[in-house]
Amino acid sequence: MDPDPSFGVSGVALTGVGFSTGMCLHLNPDGSVFAGGYRLDGDSDWMLARFRRRVLDPLSDRGVATWIGRGDTEMMRGVSVLADGRIAACGYRSFQGLDDEPAVALFEPNGDPHLAFGTGGLVLLPFTAPQWGQAWSIIAQPDDKLLVAGFRAEPGIPANNDFFLYRLLNDGSFDASFAGGGQVYTDVSGSYDRAYAMALAPSGAIVLGGSGTGGLTSTAYARYVNDISTSVPVEMTSTSLRIYPTPATDHVMVEFEHEGNTRVKCTLHSSDGRRVLASDLISTSPGTHPCIIELPPLIAPGRYVLEFSSAERTLRGAVMVIER
Repeated sequence: MDPDPSFGVSGVALTGVGFSTGMCLHLNPDGSVFAGGYRLDGDSDWMLARFRRRVLDPLSDRGVATWIGRGDTEMMRGVSVLADGRIAACGYRSFQGLDDEPAVALFEPNGDPHLAFGTGGLVLLPFTAPQWGQAWSIIAQPDDKLLVAGFRAEPGIPANNDFFLYRLLNDGSFDASFAGGGQVYTDVSGSYDRAYAMALAPSGAIVLGGSGTGGLTSTAYARYVNDISTSVPVEMTSTSLRIYPTPATDHVMVEFEHEGNTRVKCTLHSSDGRRVLASDLISTSPGTHPCIIELPPLIAPGRYVLEFSSAERTLRGAVMVIER
C-alpha cells in the first residue's frame, strides 16, 4: 500500500518539534490527526501536535508541552477529542525518582489549557505509596465524559498490578454515577496485570486490553458495562424531512416539518457515533421550514446521520459527504 500523496510530503509529515517522539494518535472525522507523545528538553515533557489532511496545522509547528512541571519523566500515552473540539490527553509523570502517577489534561482546540478542568487544565491521580500507576488510554464518550484506562502497581514480592478504569466529568472530578464512584480496579490474573488499550463497543460497553501474568504472561482483556450507546441513530424515512443535495460537499439544504412552536436542535453524527456538528435553531412556528446546514470545513468523506429534535419528535436522515 502506497503512502497518501495528499498528506504532508509524499504521505509523510513531521511535527517540527525537535527531539520528540509520537506515542498515540487520534483520527478526527474531518480527516485531521492529533499526535501525542513527548519531547526531550533536559527532561521529557508531554507533546501534542495536529496535522490537517492536506497541510500541516500551525499547532504542529510549535507543538504543545504540558505544564505538569516537576517531572523528571513525563509521557503522553493517549489522546481523544470532545464533540466541541477540546482535546483530552492522558499519561503519567514521575518526580525525582518517586513512583509514577497518572495524569489527565484537557486542552482548548487551539492547544491552550482548558482552565476549568482540574487545576489549570490538569488532573493528577496519585496513589498512596508504595502504589504507583500509569494512564495509557483515554476516550471521550459521545456525551463528553472521559474514560481513562491504565494500571496501578503495588511494589512488592510477588508483584500485584491491576487494570484501572476511571470516568471523569468535564471539571476533572470522578463521575459518581459510574461504578459507584467513577473508579474500577480489576485483578486480571492475580499477579502482574497491565492495561494498555481501550475501545468502546457500539453498545457502549468498554473493553480494556493488555497483559496478565499468572505463571506465564499472556494477552488479557476485560469488558465493562456502560450506560451509553455509541451506535449511530437509526435513519428514519419521513416525508416531514427532506435533505438535498446528496451527495454533499460543503453544505446541505434541509426542509423539515413540525407542528408546534418550539426550539429545534440539529446534530450531525459520524458513522462511529461521534457528534461532529451541533446547533440550536431559532424557535420556529408550526409548518415546513427550509434551512442551510454548513458542514465542517474539513469533514471527512463518508456517511453521516443528520438529526432534528424538538420536544415533539425526532427526525433523522442520511447525508453522504464526498471530497470537495
